[in-house]
Amino acid sequence: MANYNTIRGLRVKYLSADPAGAENGQVWYNSTTGSLRVDGILRAAAWSSAANAITAMHAGQGFGGQSDAVGAGGYGPALSPQYSNKTDEYNGTSWSEGGNIGSARYTGQGCGSQTAGLIAGGNPVSNAEAFLGAEEYNGTSWSEQNDLSSGHGYGWMAGVQTAALCYTGLTDPSPATTSVNAELYNGTSWTEVGNVNTANYGILGFGATQDTAVKVGGTPANAGVEEYNGTAWTAVNSIPANRADGMGSGAQTSGLITAGNPGAYTSTLTYDGTNWTVSAATLATGRAGTARGATISNNATGIVHHAGPGAPNMLLTEEYNGPATIVKTVSVS
Repeated sequence: MANYNTIRGLRVKYLSADPAGAENGQVWYNSTTGSLRVDGILRAAAWSSAANAITAMHAGQGFGGQSDAVGAGGYGPALSPQYSNKTDEYNGTSWSEGGNIGSARYTGQGCGSQTAGLIAGGNPVSNAEAFLGAEEYNGTSWSEQNDLSSGHGYGWMAGVQTAALCYTGLTDPSPATTSVNAELYNGTSWTEVGNVNTANYGILGFGATQDTAVKVGGTPANAGVEEYNGTAWTAVNSIPANRADGMGSGAQTSGLITAGNPGAYTSTLTYDGTNWTVSAATLATGRAGTARGATISNNATGIVHHAGPGAPNMLLTEEYNGPATIVKTVSVS
C-alpha cells in the first residue's frame, strides 16, 4: 500500500478540507482528518424496500417525494367503503395517517408536497361519472376548491399546488370516453389550454412545473410520449414498449417511470429530455395502479407506493436512488 510520504507532491493536493465541487477522479489528502480522499466511486442505481403504508389502497392520488410522499384515496377491496377517503403520509422513514379527503375518490391526479398538495378529478364513490372536484392539502386537512372544466380520470398532473396542469384521461368511465383536454390551475380556477395530440387514459407522466409536463404511454396500448412547452404538445421519442398505469416522477429533462401494465412491470426507465434509458435497477415487486402523481425535480430519486395488484402489494413501498459518484476515504500507511 502506498505511503503518503512517498506520494505527497506528486499531483496529490494537501488540503485542510475537502474541496468544493470535487471532480470525478480527483484525489487529495485531507490534513485535518488525516485521510487520503478520492472522488469518483460509483454507486449503482437501485430500488430498496421501505416501511409499509397504513391503508391498503391503490389507483388513488399521490404527490411528494421520498421524504414527504402522500397517498390520498384509492380503491381497496378490504376497505369499507371500498373507495377510500383516507390519506397516508410518509416522512422518509415511516407512514402515518393524515386528514381525510372531503370526497372519496380513485383514479384522480395529484401534485405538490405534503404541506401544499393538490388533487383533482377521478371517479367518485358512485362511479357514475368522472369526478370534477379539486381539493388542496395543507399537511393537516383538505379544503374543496373550484371544479375542473371537464372530467379527468386516469390522467396526470404536473406542477405544484398553485400552478398545476391536469391533462388527458377519462371524461366518463362507462362507456370509457377519453379526452385530449388539458387544464391549468392558478391556485383558484382552471383554464383550458392546448390539447394533447393523442387521447389516452392510464397514462404515466411527470413534470416539475405546469409548463414542462410529459405524457407517457397509456390505454389504448401505446408507447408514445408527448411534451408540453406551456403552449402546445409535441410528440418526442417513444418508450421501448407499451406501458400504462405506472409511476412517473421528475422533470421534463430528467424523468423516471416504473411499474405499470401489461404484466406488472418491474423495469425502470430514465429520461434526459431526449432519450430513454433502461435502468439496471428493478422493483423487487412488479406492480401497477400506483398512486397517481409525484413532484420530484429530477430522476435521482423516486418512490412507489399504494399500488396493486392484490392487497399485500398495496402496502408495499420502494424507494429509488439513481447512480451517483461519491467521495471515498482510502486507507494509507
